[in-house]
Amino acid sequence: MKQINLLKEHELWANRVSTRIIGVFCLCSIPIFFILQNVSFILRVFLSLGSLLVTISALIISVNKQTSKYTKYALTIILNTFGFLMTVTMGEGNRSVPFYFFTILALCLIYLNPKVILMAAGGTIVSHVIMMLFFSQQIFALHEPTMYIFVAFIYLIYSLTMFTIAIKSSQLLDTLKKREDEQSKLNQNLTEIQRQIAVASAQLRNTSNTLAKQAGELLSSSQETASGMEEMARMVDVETNEVTKVSYNVMQINSIAEKIKKQADELAADFNKTEDLSKRGAELMYSTINGMYDVSMQINEVADATQRLKV
Repeated sequence: MKQINLLKEHELWANRVSTRIIGVFCLCSIPIFFILQNVSFILRVFLSLGSLLVTISALIISVNKQTSKYTKYALTIILNTFGFLMTVTMGEGNRSVPFYFFTILALCLIYLNPKVILMAAGGTIVSHVIMMLFFSQQIFALHEPTMYIFVAFIYLIYSLTMFTIAIKSSQLLDTLKKREDEQSKLNQNLTEIQRQIAVASAQLRNTSNTLAKQAGELLSSSQETASGMEEMARMVDVETNEVTKVSYNVMQINSIAEKIKKQADELAADFNKTEDLSKRGAELMYSTINGMYDVSMQINEVADATQRLKV
């Protein structure tokens, strides 16, 4: 957002107003200069041409951006110069002189610039000094000195009043400018926040669309999962029957295995008994063999004895 300088905008407006006033003023002064009786015709022509030239110059100065800032100073110079020329060319005892110079300060107040008021007041003082020194017959001050003192106090009060109003107005405009700058910054911040909200809303809308799409996909997946679970349940029912049958067969196999185990235990017991009998038979056989050996020894001894008896 473009920042607006209130003081600058007001000065541009005042330049346009003062340029129009100068143009009207100078154009209206042309016939006045022509009807003057106290100066020569050549001087009247020069004054008229000068007024026209001043009008054109003021217009050029105000239109050019680089020189438009000097319009306010040109206004004070032109108005004071016109007052000076009218005073010295209108004859003796121009009692309206002070009142004209009052209007210069009032008109310069449109700029609300203390510097312009000071320059206008300074131009008024310089004009009066020149008139008092070189054109004493044209102003009333030398005819009525006490009146001049009274007018001097009026000038002082009027100048101070215009100057004070200009300062205060400038301060108020500056304060207003600061407030508008703050308001502009606030508006920029609000605009940025609104932009961020719009971006966030767009992102949220996109996210919502994405979530809605994913929710649809999830719903489809859920339906497929439900169908799969139904199929699994159906298959589980079938497999449950098969498992029941297998369990029954396993129970039968376990029963047969228990019988086999029981018979194996009995057979092992029989084997243990047979082993004991075998050990006893072996011992009996060893005893029999020993007895037979003893008998054979005895038979041999009997044979030897018999042999000896035969000899």
